[in-house]
Amino acid sequence: MTWDQRPANQPASSARRRTQHCHYLLAALLAQLLFYPAFAQGPGWAILGTLLNAATLLAGILAVSERKRDWIITTAIAIPQVALTVIAILLGTGLLAIPSILLFVAFFVFTLTRLLAYVVRGRTVTADKISAAVSIYLLMGLAWASIYVLIDTLAPGSFVSLNGAIPTDSSGKPDYIYFSFVTLTTLGYGDITPASSAVRPLIVLESLGGVLYIAVLIARLVSLYDPRTAEDK
Repeated sequence: MTWDQRPANQPASSARRRTQHCHYLLAALLAQLLFYPAFAQGPGWAILGTLLNAATLLAGILAVSERKRDWIITTAIAIPQVALTVIAILLGTGLLAIPSILLFVAFFVFTLTRLLAYVVRGRTVTADKISAAVSIYLLMGLAWASIYVLIDTLAPGSFVSLNGAIPTDSSGKPDYIYFSFVTLTTLGYGDITPASSAVRPLIVLESLGGVLYIAVLIARLVSLYDPRTAEDK
């Protein structure tokens, strides 16, 4: 049974209770954006970042838990990702960074594609669906930030700031998140720039994705909204 399908004898309130999980994902993502500048302040803050990442993964699992297959896939990705991150912190090694980042990107991409299918399906707009739409946008920014970390890990010096090269460990994560969202929203301050020409097409893709998402998906939600039939009225 999908998000917008339920038996005829099932009350609407019951279905509504089961689809309120996107609020938790949105809250976890907003918490990450609120605290991400502190992740570079020391080991204690790095642990906080790991806990917030784990909370985001859990909230993502809940957001797609209506389908058993999606729940299994996201759980299978999230558990080893958290385990690799914790082991890397305990051992103080960056050798596990690449598989950890790949799993993080895979989780975000899979979750946002499932949420996108949920948002565009159906003919009504609910509060939960709006939370899902906003969560998709934030997931896009965090997924691209992880991709940039991966690129700079494999090819150091791919990005530079006004202060020089950006570190690829936890102390540099806030810079990648900042750069990703500045790119996604097409602000382009210029204080962090790609030093490698191979990275620039990816930055263009993120900018286009951010613009098209706002223009197409949010416009569709607005066109579908009908206060007389909205389930969250």
